[in-house]
Parts: sequence; C-alpha cells; structure tokens
Amino acid sequence: MSTVRRTWPADAAVLLTCTMIVAAILLERATPERLSVEPTWGSNGSLGAVVLLLPGVAFVAVGWLIATRQSRNRIGRMCLAIGLLWTALMCSFSIGLWIIQSRSLANDPGLWVTWLGDWLWVPVLGVAGTHLLLRLPDGRLLSPRWRHYSRFCTMVLAFLSLSAAVELDTVSGIAGTRNPALRYLEWARVLEPVFFLFPLSFVGAIACLVMRYRRSDDKVRHQIQWIALGGLTFVGSAVVVMAVLQLGRVDTSSFEGQVLTNITLIGYSLVPISIGFSVLKYRLYDIDVIINRALVYGSLTTTLALAYLVTVALLQQLSRPLTGTSDLSIAISTLAVAALFGPLRVRVQAFIDRRFYRGKYDATQTVEAFSARLRDEVDIDSLTKDLLVVVQESMQPRSVSLWLRAGSSDTPATSAHG
Repeated sequence: MSTVRRTWPADAAVLLTCTMIVAAILLERATPERLSVEPTWGSNGSLGAVVLLLPGVAFVAVGWLIATRQSRNRIGRMCLAIGLLWTALMCSFSIGLWIIQSRSLANDPGLWVTWLGDWLWVPVLGVAGTHLLLRLPDGRLLSPRWRHYSRFCTMVLAFLSLSAAVELDTVSGIAGTRNPALRYLEWARVLEPVFFLFPLSFVGAIACLVMRYRRSDDKVRHQIQWIALGGLTFVGSAVVVMAVLQLGRVDTSSFEGQVLTNITLIGYSLVPISIGFSVLKYRLYDIDVIINRALVYGSLTTTLALAYLVTVALLQQLSRPLTGTSDLSIAISTLAVAALFGPLRVRVQAFIDRRFYRGKYDATQTVEAFSARLRDEVDIDSLTKDLLVVVQESMQPRSVSLWLRAGSSDTPATSAHG
C-alpha cells in the first residue's frame, strides 16, 4: 500500500500526459479550418507532431521510471514536471484552436489555452537547464550554499515567464486576436531586460555540475558523463542547426528547415534518456565505450565528408573540359571515400586513443610488446621480470608479487616482487 501511495503522482502524470496528447490529436482533426499562422519550429503533419511531442514523452517516461524505482530522488519528479509542461506547450495550440473555432473569439477561454504556448517554453527549458542540473544525479544540491543560487534561478524563471507571457500583442500570432494577459500583466513588459540572466543561470548550473564531477568518486563521475553526453549532443545539434539556418538563410517553414529543426528536437529528446541511464545506473560503465565510438566515428565522418567534397570539386574542374559532366567525378570520389574508410578508421582510432585515452593506449602497447617477446623468450627469470613490468605499467598497482608453483606442490618454487 505504501508503494502505491508513493507512485500514484507518477502514474497520474503519465495519465495526464496521455490525455493531453490524445485530446490534441482528436481536436486537431476536428478543427474545421486552420487559422492563418505558420509554425516557427518543427514540421507539419503526423511526423511533425510525433517529433514535437517526443521530448515531452521522453521526460515523462524517464521521470516515471525514476519515481517508481527511486521514490526519494527528486530527479524523477522534476523530469515528470518538465515532460508535463512540454506536452502542455505543444498541445495548447491544437486544443485552444478548437475551442476558439467552436465559439466566438471575444472573451474566449480558447485564447487562454492557446496563450500557454507563448510562454511555457521558459519553465520547460529553464527548469531543465538550472534546477535539474543543480541536483543531478542524486536529487540533492551539492552543498547548502547552492540553495541561494537555486532561489535566484527560480526568481529569474518567474520574471522571464511573466515577460514572455505579455511579449506578443496577439495570441500565438493568430490574426484578429488580442493577448488576454495584457489586461492584467501589461506591466510585466518592463521585465524584458531580465532575459540576459537566462543563459547566465545555465552557466552557473553547469559550473555546479563540473564541481560535483571533480569532487565525486568514479561511479558518480560515470553518471555525470552520461548526462554530459546527452547535453552535449543536444547543444551540438542545436548549434549546427542554428548556424546552417542563419548562414544558409534557410527558412524554418521550408522542407530543409523542418528537417533541421526536427534534428534539434530529437537531440533534446536524448537529454532525458541520458538522465535515465545516469540516475538508474543502467549500463553505467558503457559510457567510456560510447564516448570513444562517438569521437572516432564523428571525426571519421567529418574527415570523409571534407575529403569527398574536396575530391569532387577538384575532379569536376579537371574533367569538365573533357566530359562536360560531373558524373565521373562523383563516381570516382565515392569510390575513393569508400576505399579510405577502413584505413582511416584505424588511424583515427589510434590517434584518439593516444590523445584522449593515453593510459589505455600505453597499456595496450605494453601488452602487445610483451606478447611479441613471449614467443621467443624461454628464460623463466626474464619472463618473470617482463611480466612484472607489464603488470606494473598497464595496471599501475601499488605493488606486484608473482608466485610460481613447482608442479603440483603447494610450496612456491620462486617468487618475485615489483
């Protein structure tokens, strides 16, 4: 019975999330006509709706798992709250639009529902970027002194939410509507300068996570590495997408823009997943392998892409006077890149091991050298000394001892120390 009492809020959050999603889908199809407003992020259609809802579903699912398995860990409840707010943010437009079109626009509660989508992004991103980072992975602050910073973040998010709630004169850009909050909160527009504190609050939370990493044991460090992997994946994808959108002048409403923005949303969905691996300690020590593979194949993909582009450009300049087409250069470039994949992967792996995994690389080299000597060496004393050196250099223990038995006797025939 006590377990049921502890987990019912998590179950209720999952039920509420599913209810909002189902209601949004049904009301989206029941809406007689669309008002004149274009999406600013993501894509239209069923696929776009799935991608838009994916981060919220991921946060709720991970929050439910943590809340039901570690009920005292606040991370589960915070993930549930973030997922609920994200789902409300994405479903508010469909639900509010149906209410607006089923009644008159004047004094319509549909305006208030749609209005939620204009400012809920602040607590969604703010709580994840501040309070969640301050308490990962065990749900507690690093020290009591961080309570003051936590309160400061709460104040910034509250002020910024008020400012975002009255930023637009209309509701979600719908023509012919007026922001209903302006009747009560128009004074909050003076809080707009607070926005510069929003990214600064993230910096402080990240600094707290770095300090926790440096002060923690090996297990907690691996947990934080999982969190960093998800966060850096999202930030990296967002930076690349924003750079392409700005430098390439790509409109977010175009097909290319929708694909790019969907990549960012999928990247954000990886954040709660990495939190789940971290907090639940599932396959905790696989993070080293994952980071290694990410470095190898990320570098390999970038190098091959650059090699392909340069080769195509050069061959086009050389072959165009002869053939007049670029098909030959593309074919040759593709074959060249395919031939480079295997040898280049080995070289990139060796470089990354030397640069970022020096201890592992040195240990591997030491063992390989000993294996080569083992095939030719027959003197037991030399082998004993070599084995002690290998263990000392690869494992780096405080002391090394080697005992050799003579036949079936329990009495050690020889012993060596390093």
